[in-house]
Amino acid sequence: AENNFKYLVSLNPKIPGLYPAYFDPKDGAPPEYMASFGSLSDGFYEYLLKTYLLTGDVKFKDLYISSIEAMHKHLISHSQKSSEPHLVLGVYYTATDTLIPKMDHLSCFAPGLLALGAKILNRPKDLTAARGLMETCVMSYRNSATGLGADEIAFLNAEFSNGKEFEMLPRGSGFYVIDPEYALRPETVESLFILYRITGEGKYQEYAWEIAQAIEKHCRTKDGYSGLVNVMDVSEGLTNNMPSHFLSQTLKYLYLIFDDSEVASLDDYIFNTEGHLIKYPIS
Repeated sequence: AENNFKYLVSLNPKIPGLYPAYFDPKDGAPPEYMASFGSLSDGFYEYLLKTYLLTGDVKFKDLYISSIEAMHKHLISHSQKSSEPHLVLGVYYTATDTLIPKMDHLSCFAPGLLALGAKILNRPKDLTAARGLMETCVMSYRNSATGLGADEIAFLNAEFSNGKEFEMLPRGSGFYVIDPEYALRPETVESLFILYRITGEGKYQEYAWEIAQAIEKHCRTKDGYSGLVNVMDVSEGLTNNMPSHFLSQTLKYLYLIFDDSEVASLDDYIFNTEGHLIKYPIS
């Protein structure tokens, strides 16, 4: 596993700290690529910090900091044309030097990662970004018809919205639904759990309880729970699918955010990318 890290770092990506989602293991990284903290890339950045926690090897800490600094510089922006500005963790294309203000649900793991890194590495600006991105993820839930978050959204700006037709979310929120499915994903509640544990602020519990109630209302069936075809129109029905991550992560984080803080303490354990607890030696 460590050799994979070494290989990726040796590729010397065009933007230091941001790595391509796709590369040829024989020929190396493409000269131009897409960079994001969302789908296809999220676990890599998550494990830079968590591998440091598990091993104590400072090279992983340095790699993590390099990637987070690149995130601040190249991927985070403020939304446009919305009722209030929201932080957006976008997708960067090196070929055109363009930041696209779209987020998939997987990106909502980032507030939790940033908050954890802020606590461990004493990086206050990361906690500020975590708070802002968390509000954006929660807002995408609150502004849907079901109270559940779409799988991919895009914020308005002149470049991206021109010629694009997506369903506009209500209340002047200023972003569109690209993929309206809700797949019982855990990333938003994962970040809520971590932010609550680190800050102690009750609003994160309130957000989590809203989501729990929405899941119970719209996703419960007589046999289990199902995702939704469209968070904007419950009449489109269920996906008839309950992924394992709903049990190992979504429900686990919703439970733990209301449990005693000594249970699965973040001072003693990390959660791997599938929500399983691993005890680590670094306090």
